[in-house]
Amino acid sequence: MEEIQKFSHQVNEKLTHQKFSVRETSNGPVLFARHAFSYVNGVPVRMLLRVVKQFASNFEATLNMDTNQLLVKKFSSDF
Repeated sequence: MEEIQKFSHQVNEKLTHQKFSVRETSNGPVLFARHAFSYVNGVPVRMLLRVVKQFASNFEATLNMDTNQLLVKKFSSDF
């Protein structure tokens, strides 16, 4: 938990437009992020695709920052 929490802080220092946190689950700690936007007047497809692309890009950048492969080790140990 502590290692993933430190990693989360490192990610948040570099990715200022997307905040990650650590949540405890029954399978152990997981990295968590949420991106919210208003859909009161509907969501234009272009806007939705832009948000999804940005979130995916941030997630990929996070995985690339994981030089110690904490997330990969956690994922592979679950299987």
